[in-house]
This record gives sequence, structure tokens and C-alpha cells, in this order.
Amino acid sequence: MYSIQRNDKELSKRAHRISPGDLMTLRYLEQLVSTGITSLKIEGRLKSPQYTGIVTAKYRKALDIIQNNKDEEYPAQKDIEDLSVIFSRGKFTSYHHFEKMPFTDITFDSSGHIGLECGEILKVKTFRSTKSNSPDIFELQVKLSAPVSKGDGIAIENTEDGGKINSIKTENKETTLSADSGETVTLNLAGRLKNNVRPGMHIYKTHDEQLTKEINQKMQKENRKVSVKVHIRIKQGSPVIITMSDGKFEVSASGSLVVEKAVNRAVNNDDVTRQMSKLGGTVFELEDIVLDLEENVFVPMSEFANIRRELVEKLTAKRTEGADL
Repeated sequence: MYSIQRNDKELSKRAHRISPGDLMTLRYLEQLVSTGITSLKIEGRLKSPQYTGIVTAKYRKALDIIQNNKDEEYPAQKDIEDLSVIFSRGKFTSYHHFEKMPFTDITFDSSGHIGLECGEILKVKTFRSTKSNSPDIFELQVKLSAPVSKGDGIAIENTEDGGKINSIKTENKETTLSADSGETVTLNLAGRLKNNVRPGMHIYKTHDEQLTKEINQKMQKENRKVSVKVHIRIKQGSPVIITMSDGKFEVSASGSLVVEKAVNRAVNNDDVTRQMSKLGGTVFELEDIVLDLEENVFVPMSEFANIRRELVEKLTAKRTEGADL
């Protein structure tokens, strides 16, 4: 945070003066495509997998509309709302890429996630927890400007207060799982309420439970894996040699230890296959394994784990280099 000073005199309060809104070029995609570009980089560092999934899906949808000359609005209001919920400092900007960035695109009040503005507080009712480590339970009667659902995360403007929606009641005191823009509802929340929250303040949706479930299901369904085949040579007096191939690229690695005769328990096919199958957290999955194993020899399982990690790094690098050609 920074303040403006002159002659050691502070002329303004401290604020996030160099924190612009989030870069969002969906509205300018047709202009970008017309320049002849063939790929877009989605920035996802320090973001969740859900953020990357949602942002990528929105850009894919817009590109399909442009490429197929569809008579369809993009980005739709729902697209902007989803992007705001998954991560937004409260504003979107194109920086200076298409026009001079207006001064109003600076997010003075916060440099972190603000979310989607979804309503104005009409009444506040607090049920303070008697336990110091327990969340505050409170109710907010709000006039909604965007849909909310049970399980959504809510933040209150210019405070660190907010919480998770436990329940929603309509003006007729009926419990509902969701409510739409324009409705007046009472939200029961569990979280933090320490500041002077009052009528007239706005609330922001920082987590959309349904949107998160949808993208998680989609990501799980589309979690594509690259099948690999492995050949392993284990001979006494030599290091373990393993080759891994994805059908296009092939890499090899050798162990750092010499295979010895087994004193107690000898290594077997099941042990080796189990260790080489541990590819979780990578893009690869084991399709087939060919094991050239001499009888009655010993190799620590950590040796296979080390070689497996080296092979994954090498094959990933090979595939990346091949994609750049």
C-alpha cells in the first residue's frame, strides 16, 4: 500500500495505488484473432486448478463462437459473473492494449480477491458464538443483485468479514437452496463478523459452490492421461536400466546402485510394477510393462522411485520440445 507525500507531508491515505484490475481480453478476442495469432496463454500461476479450468473454458467458448461465425453474444453476462467469482479484484481491464487504461481501473481498496458484487445489506442480526475458536453465526437480510446458493462464500465490502451461507430464507420465511437477482432474502452465515457491518453495505460472492462442483466434475471427466510403456532390465552386477515411451518419444535412465544377489527377500514382478505405476500427479499412466528380471536379485524400491521420477522429467521435457517444433 502507498500514500502520496510532498515535503514529508502525507497528502492522501494509504491505498493500493499500483494494483490494477485483472487483465481480461474476452471482449477483444476477435481483434486478437484477426492479427493472425494461433495461441493464447492463460496465466494461472498461484491460482487454483478451478481458476485455470473456468478461464480456459470461457476463452475456448468465445474462440469457438468467433471461428464458427456464430450469432451469439460473448462474453455473456454469466461468463463475466463466473470469472468474477473465481478470482477478481473487483474490476476487469485490458490495460493499455486496446485503449488507454482509465484511472478507475485501479483497485485502491484491495489487491486480492474481491469477487462478484451480489447484493446490498438491509438488516444485520448477530448470534455470537460462545466459544472463542468457533465461527460467528449471523444473518444478513439482503437485496440481491446476483444469484446466490447454499454453500456460497460471502464477503462484506471493505472488511475482512463474511462467511459461508448455511441457509437462505425468502421474504415468506420459506427455506430455499438458491435465490435470484432482484429477490430480498435472509442469509444465515457462519464465519467472521467483527466490524461495524450495517445496512447499505454491499456483499460479494467469493465462492460459488455449484460452479466449483461443475468445473471439478468436468476436470475429472476430462483429465486426459498419456499412456506410456516401460521396459526394465534388472541384472546382477549392473545398474537397473529403464526405458519409457509414449509411442512418439522414448527416454532411458539408469539407477545409481549395482544390482546385488538377494540375501533375504528378492525383488519380484509385482513390486516393480506397483512402483512404476505410481504416476499420480503426472500426465502419464502406465499402459504396459516388460520386465527383464534376473532371478534372486535385490533392488531397493527407492531406486525404482528415483528412476521413475527422472524418466517422467525427461519424457515431459521431450514432449515439450517436440510441441515447440
